[in-house]
Amino acid sequence: MKKIILLLFPLSLLAQGGIQFESMTWEEALSASRKSNKLIFLDAYTTWCGPCKTLEKYTFTDESVGAFFNSAFINVRFDMEQYPGLELAEKYEVDLYPTLLFINGKGELVHRGCGALEVNELMGLADLALSEHGSFLALRQQYESGNRTIGFIDQYMSALQNACRNLDDFLSDFFLREPNDSLMNEANWYVFSEYDFDIYGDRFQYLLKNQAAFETVIEKKFVQDKIYDTFIMKYYDLSEAEDFALFGLQSLLYLAKRNEFSRKQELLDFLNFGYGELSENWNLYSEAATSFINPEKENSDLILDVAWKFYLFVEDQEKLLIALNWTKYVLDKEEPNPSNIDTYASLLFKLGRKEDAIKFEEQALQLAQSWGEDSKHFEYQLAKFKK
Repeated sequence: MKKIILLLFPLSLLAQGGIQFESMTWEEALSASRKSNKLIFLDAYTTWCGPCKTLEKYTFTDESVGAFFNSAFINVRFDMEQYPGLELAEKYEVDLYPTLLFINGKGELVHRGCGALEVNELMGLADLALSEHGSFLALRQQYESGNRTIGFIDQYMSALQNACRNLDDFLSDFFLREPNDSLMNEANWYVFSEYDFDIYGDRFQYLLKNQAAFETVIEKKFVQDKIYDTFIMKYYDLSEAEDFALFGLQSLLYLAKRNEFSRKQELLDFLNFGYGELSENWNLYSEAATSFINPEKENSDLILDVAWKFYLFVEDQEKLLIALNWTKYVLDKEEPNPSNIDTYASLLFKLGRKEDAIKFEEQALQLAQSWGEDSKHFEYQLAKFKK
């Protein structure tokens, strides 16, 4: 008799651990949500999405996640490239995978997140979905009712970013009825300085042309840092656009050169450094690098990478000596490393200090061998130095 009774229970109650996703249509999920007064948790995935598989394999199978989600939500998952996923993706603006949606029985989006979240991150997302004031829906309602305090705006922007939403639409709406000079008030300046990095947009161009006016109400350092940071953000965007990076950097340099601001030379050195490397103009690259690199402030990996390029491509002895001093600074402050010592030895060799180069390259080789590393490069360099 017990066996018969057990067989009558839903399979989802018998499974051990993890989220139990229900096999039901979208209409059935909405109906179940209305009847139970529970939110729908929708895993929006695709079959080719690697992070989706990671989420499914590791996070969804966690027992604590399963215990919470199975009691608190109607759990469903749909392939966004199959019906009804295609319609749901359009309705809820799903364009990244995985996207995790919390939806009420009316079909309203209550909260959203994205990515291969770990257990604590997914549980935090669920807590926000169930909270009275922290859900995406609650925050949007506050925004639409006119809340523009800095603390709230920061919370809302964080929610947008955590949901992998593009901020451009928000910024367009936020500044829609605001004249550019309103950027000088506290809340608008906060949004602009923290989130708006459209270097060719009207707001940034207005800032470039009216720096003095801004500095009467906002500390000069903050104004100048905003200008510098906006250029730098654009530089990093361009560095990822392989086909157009060189042309884009030329345009960025042109914009920087035709405007005046206090950190202009610092910015030009940085941009010329990147442009010189990309265009393989090693004279420009080395001039810029020696101007802006400060070994006490820069990352050691960057310093050593630049120093190695000096060894490979730079002939100017004064610049090579500067790179040698950078490398010596890193060697003195960090634990011995075969690659770091090798860079130092190679610069010594190029500077004509052959005996010193051999001594340090022997140290690099011995250390690499003691670490069990592949020593072919160090052997090659040592043989080269001894010729």
